Amino acid sequence: MQDSDQILQEIRKLKIRIKYLENELVITKQEQNDTTQNYYELYSTLEQKVEERTKELNDALDQINKYNTQLETMLEERTRDLIKTERHAAFSLLSQGIVHNLKNPLSIIHGSTQLINYLKPDLSNENVSPKVSEYLENVNSQVRKLEIGVERMMEMINSLMTKSRSDKSENIEIIEINNLLKGELDFLNADSVFKYKTKKVINLYEGALYTEVVPGELSQIFLNLIRNSLDAMYGQDDAELTFESGIRDEKVWFSVSDNGPGISEENQKKVFDPFFSTKPKASDVASGKPTGTGLGLHMCMQMVHSYKGNIELESKPGKGTAIRVILPKKKIDN
Repeated sequence: MQDSDQILQEIRKLKIRIKYLENELVITKQEQNDTTQNYYELYSTLEQKVEERTKELNDALDQINKYNTQLETMLEERTRDLIKTERHAAFSLLSQGIVHNLKNPLSIIHGSTQLINYLKPDLSNENVSPKVSEYLENVNSQVRKLEIGVERMMEMINSLMTKSRSDKSENIEIIEINNLLKGELDFLNADSVFKYKTKKVINLYEGALYTEVVPGELSQIFLNLIRNSLDAMYGQDDAELTFESGIRDEKVWFSVSDNGPGISEENQKKVFDPFFSTKPKASDVASGKPTGTGLGLHMCMQMVHSYKGNIELESKPGKGTAIRVILPKKKIDN
């Protein structure tokens, strides 16, 4: 009996021990699960942080590449600006030398026209044939045109000589654009190609267009644009020029259009650069054909910009070219 009781007691102890071990096993398994879960969470967190850090590094690399591209672009722009500045400086020196050398022969021509006027006989009271009278009138007309041409050339030369000065107020006048354009068109009738071989369409603004400029410079711009168009249409049987003017956004403008061969898209970006020309040099072509130095349009742009204006170019190959000069409008008190 006593042995049975001992056996039962041992069995109870054994059950308790087994129960304890089972609880320990459950706890160990739970801890293992918790540990595994913590590992997965830690791994996920670490993976997320690695992804975030990798993204930050890639973003930083993209930003560095962007800054590098911007720096390269800025360097290219600065280089182009420096090249243009050097070209402008060379152009200024060249133009000063040219205009200085032009003054002497122009002064001789001007003096000769004055001498012709002084020496010409007064035949108003003489009986001369109509043919002689007509001939003398033609001579006087041509001499007067020569005088006007020399005066304008001297104005242009003086303007170029003082181009380096920022203050041109002593030469600036308020002018009416349409009147100036009409006067220049009348003056150009001395050119046989312009007068007889070129159709002219004139659509000027009906009202007055006032701006404040040096008149000689605006004349030079207008004549340069016309000359470029005539050169572009050289040898063309249906040559046509269109002259227009108007008002836009408190600005006044005039334009010269031709039906010549037009300008390629590539050359349109360079036509206002100094020394760029699509025309051959004078030494490379036969006499009479148009030649260029690449200075005309550049000078036009410089002069227009000096008045806070702008020049717009529209051209399509095979369909002609139009150049519009835009200047600040000057209000006139009535």
